[in-house]
Amino acid sequence: MVFGNPTFSGIWGSATKPGFGLEASEINSISTLLPGCALTVEHNALNSILDKIESQPQNLNGGLYKQMLEKMEGGKRSVGSVLGAHGTEVTVSINSNLKGLVEMVKAGYLNGLSLTTVRGEDGSINPLEMTLTNTPARGNEAKLNFEYKRYQRQKLISKMSDAQAGTPVVPVSGDAAPAAQPTKLELAVASLSEEHRAAVLERLSSYETAMEEKKTSSEKQAQEIAALEQLSKAKEADRDLILAQFRTLQSAMNEAGATEDARRLEGLDTMLQSENNALRDHATSQLVMACSSAFQRRSVAALPPSAETAAEPVQPPAAKRAKHSNSTSAPADLRNLLRSSF
Repeated sequence: MVFGNPTFSGIWGSATKPGFGLEASEINSISTLLPGCALTVEHNALNSILDKIESQPQNLNGGLYKQMLEKMEGGKRSVGSVLGAHGTEVTVSINSNLKGLVEMVKAGYLNGLSLTTVRGEDGSINPLEMTLTNTPARGNEAKLNFEYKRYQRQKLISKMSDAQAGTPVVPVSGDAAPAAQPTKLELAVASLSEEHRAAVLERLSSYETAMEEKKTSSEKQAQEIAALEQLSKAKEADRDLILAQFRTLQSAMNEAGATEDARRLEGLDTMLQSENNALRDHATSQLVMACSSAFQRRSVAALPPSAETAAEPVQPPAAKRAKHSNSTSAPADLRNLLRSSF
């Protein structure tokens, strides 16, 4: 953001026919003196100061005006200042506390500009104040035309033609806290012509966009790095677990007498810790083969007989009845014979 307070720009009069006692040849010297000039509302401060001077006659000059302006209150006090000038173009800043006044200017009311100057005894010209007005003395072309937000500018639509006859009563709300001093960047940008100022603001906007994109990219990269660190910690934990299981398996093989299979596992722990995926896969394959071989060679002992089976001896089969042949009882004997034979 270039401008801290609500900032507007426009022209205060014609560069070729400024009028009101000013010559075109004096525009450049006036433009040089305008930065820092007080911004007021409807010449309220100037009119009050002129009334006091009339009652106590003295020459009005820039020093006396500033001294008396500091004592003004309410709608007579300064509401901002001129940040920069280029010819008859000016950039003005309004105190951000004066929200009602800012809204009136944005809405197109009270966005006319009127410059008051005073000529010294040596003939030099000095600006006294730049005032916001609904009826600019130098015509409707003397007005604020643009509002600046961040690095963008927006066109103001003037509604000064809606003004009623006479001097309107302008509410100037807000605390009378002094506005912050403009920064060097604000002063530099404000001193440019409208064309050059627009080009600079466009370039600054592109810089800001690039910085925001870079910041977003950096935040995303930081998140990715954090995720990789978590994954790396998880891999280290898994690796420690695998190595612990590997050593337990190797020890179990030696205890079981499968020393030949255990010997095949030597060196696999180094490969399991390698960053090379091929080596780790090879080590895992060798580990599986060694385990399979060890389990195949392991002899399984016969199960002991159960107590119930050992306690009951096997009984021999019962002897068959002798076969008889009797013709008088053939049907019954035949049935018995069939039962005993089958």
